[in-house]
Amino acid sequence: MRTLTWFRTDLRIDDNRALHEASKSATNGMVAAFVVCPEQWRAHDWGDSKVEFVLRNLRDLSAALERKC
Repeated sequence: MRTLTWFRTDLRIDDNRALHEASKSATNGMVAAFVVCPEQWRAHDWGDSKVEFVLRNLRDLSAALERKC
């Protein structure tokens, strides 16, 4: 079975219980997801620096997950 891990606000891979549990039960790979919604970010008054911080961390997360595979 392929599992899904939905990253919402916690972009850690170390000490991430949801990711750990998903990887234990995966027999056919895993899918990691993060929803980017600029409209929601604007509605919550996210500034450019916060958006860039999240996007930079998402790139780091993607690279870290690739290294784990």
